[in-house]
Amino acid sequence: MSVSIITSLYRSEKHLPSYTERVLKFVATLNAVTLPIEILIIANDPTPIERNLFTPLADHPNIQILTVSRESLYASWNRGVRASQGTVIGFWNVDDDRRADALIAGYRQMDQGCRLVYFAYEVIRPTGTRRYPAIPFDPIAHRQRMKCGPFFLFDRALFDQIGPFDERFRIAGDFEWCARATDHIPFCPIDQLGGAFYLHGENLSDSGNPLQMAEDNVIHLLRGQYQWLTPTDPDLMRQTWTKWDRSLPLEVETQLWGEGSRERWFAYQQNQQRLRQCQRLEGAIRWLPKRIIDQTGLRAILAKWGIVKARK
Repeated sequence: MSVSIITSLYRSEKHLPSYTERVLKFVATLNAVTLPIEILIIANDPTPIERNLFTPLADHPNIQILTVSRESLYASWNRGVRASQGTVIGFWNVDDDRRADALIAGYRQMDQGCRLVYFAYEVIRPTGTRRYPAIPFDPIAHRQRMKCGPFFLFDRALFDQIGPFDERFRIAGDFEWCARATDHIPFCPIDQLGGAFYLHGENLSDSGNPLQMAEDNVIHLLRGQYQWLTPTDPDLMRQTWTKWDRSLPLEVETQLWGEGSRERWFAYQQNQQRLRQCQRLEGAIRWLPKRIIDQTGLRAILAKWGIVKARK
């Protein structure tokens, strides 16, 4: 059993130096434990600067670089899977950091029969870091929202069984594929940090992009999960849905882009804004006492009494 990790690149100059450093360290760690590893880089219409930055990777025996004309992310993922040699497949965004120890743990689980494993992961924002656990597998939860995170692994036979990623998606194709997989197999959660997802404002996913909300709705429409539809830009929603050339019940069309849909979308945005404000206020309320305790030197005293935790 071997592992293939696929990265799709497009205009990635600013991220390639750190990605290169991480990949070389990652491969060296796996080679040290004799775990067969292959990194496939799908370079979409690379610039001369990108080609130059590839140099440390180009002659590495564990790394293969495929240069293609520009295509969608999920077209590159499908291309990478077809070109790969591994029996275990995963993906690595160029601006993320994938952990070798977690991959080793996932590999062992799959060697024991798991067909898709997913991990805890961190989201690193300019304002701070948040850890997301690998929740216990629940097919309903995994069909409602993307719960596999960015570092999931699956076996090649599963890809052959349920088919490739839907290349019509720009952002939510991984969610749709994982939702499809829940119809066939249980997943294996590993609550070990799989890596870090860096949210820097230029990401496709988890960046507040309205298209992601529209594509999430498309997944629910395709599966008849109308109860989970979210109000979004009616014009964008209708335009996005046309890619699938499918009819819908009239009441669902009305809900998404018919009469009153724009008002429902505005009301949803306002509710979400109020929720974010409450969350920021809650965070500030929690932060202020900690700040005072640390600045006044009270932490050591209060920790002895068991009131607060000692600083590590």
